[in-house]
Amino acid sequence: MDIHRQDRYTKADERVRCAECCYARPDAVAPGNGYVWIMGSDGKYRKAQWSGIECGCADSDYFKSLLNVSITGDRQQRVTWSGCDCGERRRGE
Repeated sequence: MDIHRQDRYTKADERVRCAECCYARPDAVAPGNGYVWIMGSDGKYRKAQWSGIECGCADSDYFKSLLNVSITGDRQQRVTWSGCDCGERRRGE
């Protein structure tokens, strides 16, 4: 074990992932809501029910962003974004 190594606790460690955040909400006007072709974890496309999930926190950098769309624009079944400093964990679920 390296005695010079320090484990540093960073602000990023405190972030709540978007999938667990209380501000993540369904987006009724997202383009493509309904049945669409989605790439699965195996890399194959399949037809699936999809609805957009957006960030509803006005203080966040992600405000009004679709959280279940990848950087390349592919629709995803799950919210995969890492989270921001404004996120709060959902209560009572």
